[in-house]
Amino acid sequence: MAPHQIVLAFCACAVACLAAGLTALRALRLELSKWEFVSLGYVLGSAIVSLLTLGLSLVFLARKGVFIAITLLSLGLLWRMLPWLRRAAPTAWDIIPAWLRWGFACSWIVYGVIYFRHALAPERSPDGGAYHLGFVNLWNHAHGMSHITDMYAAMPQGVEMLFLYAFSIGRHSAAALVHFSFLMLLPVLMLLYGVRFGHTRSTLCAALIVFVTPLVGWDGSVAYNDVALAVAVFAVVYLLQIWRQTHSGGTLIAAGLLAGYCFSIKYTGGLVLFLVAGTVVWELRHKPRVFAMRALLAASVSMAILPLPYLVRNWLWYENPIAPFGNAIFRNPNFHVSLEASYIQGMAHWGGVEWREIPKELTLGGPKFPDNLGPMYMLAPAALAGFLWPECRFPLIAAVVVGATYAGNVGARFLILILPLITMVMVFVLSRLPFGAWIIGLLTVAQLVLSWPGLATRTHWGKTPGPNLTSTSWKIALRQQPEDEYLAAQDNSFMARLIETHVPEGETVFALGSGAMQSYTTRFLLDGYHSALSEKGWDLVYGYETSDQDYRWRWVARFPKTKAREVRIFQTASTPEIWSITEIHLLANGKPIPASSQWRWDARPNPWDVDYLFDGREVPRWRSWESPKPGMYVSVRLDPAQPLDGVEVLSGNGPWASSMEPRILDEAGNWLCPVSAKWLGDPPLDMRKPALQVLKGMGIHYVLVGQYSWDAKTFRSAPEHWGMHEMFSTNEATLYRIE
Repeated sequence: MAPHQIVLAFCACAVACLAAGLTALRALRLELSKWEFVSLGYVLGSAIVSLLTLGLSLVFLARKGVFIAITLLSLGLLWRMLPWLRRAAPTAWDIIPAWLRWGFACSWIVYGVIYFRHALAPERSPDGGAYHLGFVNLWNHAHGMSHITDMYAAMPQGVEMLFLYAFSIGRHSAAALVHFSFLMLLPVLMLLYGVRFGHTRSTLCAALIVFVTPLVGWDGSVAYNDVALAVAVFAVVYLLQIWRQTHSGGTLIAAGLLAGYCFSIKYTGGLVLFLVAGTVVWELRHKPRVFAMRALLAASVSMAILPLPYLVRNWLWYENPIAPFGNAIFRNPNFHVSLEASYIQGMAHWGGVEWREIPKELTLGGPKFPDNLGPMYMLAPAALAGFLWPECRFPLIAAVVVGATYAGNVGARFLILILPLITMVMVFVLSRLPFGAWIIGLLTVAQLVLSWPGLATRTHWGKTPGPNLTSTSWKIALRQQPEDEYLAAQDNSFMARLIETHVPEGETVFALGSGAMQSYTTRFLLDGYHSALSEKGWDLVYGYETSDQDYRWRWVARFPKTKAREVRIFQTASTPEIWSITEIHLLANGKPIPASSQWRWDARPNPWDVDYLFDGREVPRWRSWESPKPGMYVSVRLDPAQPLDGVEVLSGNGPWASSMEPRILDEAGNWLCPVSAKWLGDPPLDMRKPALQVLKGMGIHYVLVGQYSWDAKTFRSAPEHWGMHEMFSTNEATLYRIE
């Protein structure tokens, strides 16, 4: 797609956001300056357009023509509002010395051009290609939000809905430019904050320090959502500061809408809701109770508008309003507790980092974090002194409240949402030192120099995830090198194109270690751990990988012969290994009796896979999908009662990791204990082909094995042992078809 078409596609989304935001601010009767209307209006409008796009997606009207029509209507609306905007109060830029204004503008433009080039280039960011644009690509293809069971598809899609608007018209780079617009807005919004609240020099320096931070610049110029969240959080704090002075109902509603938008961008933005509610309660603690309750109700209703559709969608689709988290509370067959636990554990202990190592990893870099903020943020602890100044307390409290989620996700990128607030307070504190103006000036110049892409990539703190800002050129960005040719040279996008060409429409590809970008194919890539289905697929592959060599373990328990109404097998161990059972046989006279369709099976947890226990096959197996603990059980209710004298359990755990306790319920209602129990080992049985046939029975005919997948060589060296044949491969991945 030509560069001018990409830019026009982005502008279509931007125009809709600005028109919606200005209309909302005018309706709410906020008293702002002209540039405040434009800046805050764009952020508020992005929330409104995101909600509108979500609504269109849910009724499958997310089409290019519909979005173009909305853009044309928005242009007309903007034209009609121009006289009103011209009458707005001018922004008091003149309180900033002219040389500082020019310095800010030049830095903003120079770095903005670099970021623009990176955003305009073909989208190649890891998470952008995998899911931020991956699901946008699928939804664009379906013209709506089709039901996709994936942990990232279940998360709120506040910014992704803006991506969908631009993507439907201008594809990948148009979406990246949407995020770029938030990056360019961030320093302007920070400077406007300084102009309104009276500490312009320190805020100007803080705005530039954040803006040119390499990680912020890289993140904001690709299809991620961290910078957009940071802008939304800052806008909420901005509006709350105005509301604390005016107690204007319209300002509080605008702040509430944006707080809800923070939640709809990322779950980690959900703490902004508590910030708004807490601010209302604290500020109005001396007001009449009726007045305070009305204000809190208005804030609560406005905060619920943006998140509520996602919570309802998740409840209807995934039986869990906060999917993919909270699965221990909202039990469901779509996401396992093990998935949630391993994800949180991985994010909280990124690269095996320990808390004492985090300050160095965040600032100077190290071997465990893939990215860092740079050495300037070694001064961040100085922000704590901001509690001494009234003008710093609220931004600092906001940063502490909103940043409380950092403990659950310790990567440097996940501090971007509070970086503007922390930096603003940090620079303000430093400006109060002797020669403070010189100190913050020198720090700003140092940051501008050290963050220059050519220099930053040669320093350790310039390391960023994925390609850096020097990896693209104007030749690539302007499509002088054709986009298809550029993407064909990249393994994961090339593999995605091959999948798009050779895999039939509607097929699912099971991806082990990925190796392809979802954003470049409309065939769903079922990642190896993103859902209950993908975890079961993972178990089918790796659970039977060495089945031709491993003993099969049988646990046999004997009972006095009795007529049984129910058999229940309890787990009494507490181990990190997931409880696995391949098959259960009920014994009469020491021999298995055939299962009856009248039997009723149950399990706690994971009752959805309990049929695997009595299907007469050793693959697939039932798993608890969470760490064993006393009280877990599997059971079968017998109707009519059956004479039994034993139970045989084929266990995937073996005697070293499972402690089971069987009980039989007789006709008198008594639970009987076994008189004996022992483990037996059976010879190995190669189950690799049957395992893949089960995967095929789930509707999955293709397996993509990435170079970095666990034990990828096993597949590449002997795919015939699995009943697969190779279709094609790149340096980083191989696609197989199950025979």
